[in-house]
Amino acid sequence: MMSFFEIFSEEIVFGDIINVASLIAVIIGGAFALYQWKKGNVYKRTEIVEKLIETVRTDSDISSIIELIDWEQLTYDGDFYLKIEQSDESFNYVYEKDLSKKIDKTLAHFSYICYLKKQHTLTKKDMKIFDYEIRRFVDNNDIANYLFSLYHYSKSLNVHMPFSYLVEHCVKKGVISNDFYDLESENYECFLDLSDEDE
Repeated sequence: MMSFFEIFSEEIVFGDIINVASLIAVIIGGAFALYQWKKGNVYKRTEIVEKLIETVRTDSDISSIIELIDWEQLTYDGDFYLKIEQSDESFNYVYEKDLSKKIDKTLAHFSYICYLKKQHTLTKKDMKIFDYEIRRFVDNNDIANYLFSLYHYSKSLNVHMPFSYLVEHCVKKGVISNDFYDLESENYECFLDLSDEDE
């Protein structure tokens, strides 16, 4: 009678050893490729985050609007106005005629960041870098009322709101309350005419 070892050794042939070694090499190669791919994605994401941060910090339009929001120097009642005198030299780089464009540019940038998060280009960890900036900007009553007005005006026209990713993110994070979507909200004021122009 043959021992287990003798049966086992007769069954194994050189080709089987080569097949197992090849399989192990493929698994190791696949794991290494996956590691390199993940490492490359982290590097790409880091570059994207760096560019987004740089824009917030160095773009003169965006940084000037953020500064005005920080110092509560804007008001909105259907149009944006500066609360300061044009002769005040601390904000002499901002002119009322450019306010809406600069605010829209800032909102578009923040909305793009939220879009990247929704598409999983940015992670929750990446978003922590931007959440403070977004919160302090959208938490401003005048900006919130502007977004509220734009949302309901877009809805009345049956078109997509330009900053919907930002609004969606802020509602989810609790920066904007859930009643934002209700035109009868007591937390926000709509300054745009929503009446049907055909009537």
